[in-house]
Amino acid sequence: MLFSKIRINKKYDSLIEEGKKLRENGEIDKAIEKYNEAFSYKIMSYDYIVLGFMYIDVNNYPKAIDMFNKLISSNPDLPRIFTCFYGLGIVYYALENYDEALKNLELAIEKDCDIDDCYYIAATIYDNMGLSFDSEETQKAIKYYESALKINPDNLFSVINLGTIYEHNDKNEEALKYFLKTYEMDKEKLSNACYNLGVTYTKLKDIDNALKYYLEDASLDNPSKSTFFNLGLLYQTELNDYTNAKKYYLKSLEKDKDDFNTWYNLGCLYSLMKDFKNAYDCFQIIKYKKPEYVPGMEFDNDLVEFRKTDYYVNIKNKNI
Repeated sequence: MLFSKIRINKKYDSLIEEGKKLRENGEIDKAIEKYNEAFSYKIMSYDYIVLGFMYIDVNNYPKAIDMFNKLISSNPDLPRIFTCFYGLGIVYYALENYDEALKNLELAIEKDCDIDDCYYIAATIYDNMGLSFDSEETQKAIKYYESALKINPDNLFSVINLGTIYEHNDKNEEALKYFLKTYEMDKEKLSNACYNLGVTYTKLKDIDNALKYYLEDASLDNPSKSTFFNLGLLYQTELNDYTNAKKYYLKSLEKDKDDFNTWYNLGCLYSLMKDFKNAYDCFQIIKYKKPEYVPGMEFDNDLVEFRKTDYYVNIKNKNI
């Protein structure tokens, strides 16, 4: 009997080792086969959990749910049982069943989960509810993002999302702290770090730093969608630099020729420059793309001179 048990253990270990190597090489389906073959000899809980996560990797969510639930019901006191609840949380998050995802992620957290992604996903669900800063849900989002960072200080998107929560709620000094940290962490500038700093410094009336980070974002291979528009706005409204304002509004339209906000602002800029023909051309586009903007032109301070022209009459004429 002892000899037979040794043989079974060796066979099991050999198959699991083969499965691990296949998984490391990205051959998940073959790895699953090896694990299932190993389980024909015996089942070790840790390896069983690993197989559950491999089923997540290949989007076999029903199988993953079944495996995690079986392990939870059969061995609820298993060390690191939180990994099963975390696995269920991931599955239900992928299935967009956010109530079940939260339930399982928070069960994992209650059991002292030490996986930063568990806290991050739970935080993201609460964050995406878009509720007020003082709501229980938003405060939980902040708490879980902070918990993710305690486990893994390099969890970049927890830093970004904390900054975004504070910025969206006009807590700009706090937002700035997180966005500066994002900027330092993201050496490749793959996130919106520069753009977020531009927005936050603008709100803090620090125009020099706002320009600095917007211009850096504009120099990247893939700048944020609104960077050129925001640069145009800063040059127009804060610095009265109409030449640069025009330059960046035109760059904004190169990225998105259907951006009616840019067309409208460019029309206002041309009006301030007393280039009424180009202003008219911009507002013609607005008239047909966003006609609800036309009534507001009557009260726009940038259009005082434009309203004295026949061009304005033509814009107001519904038949033109």
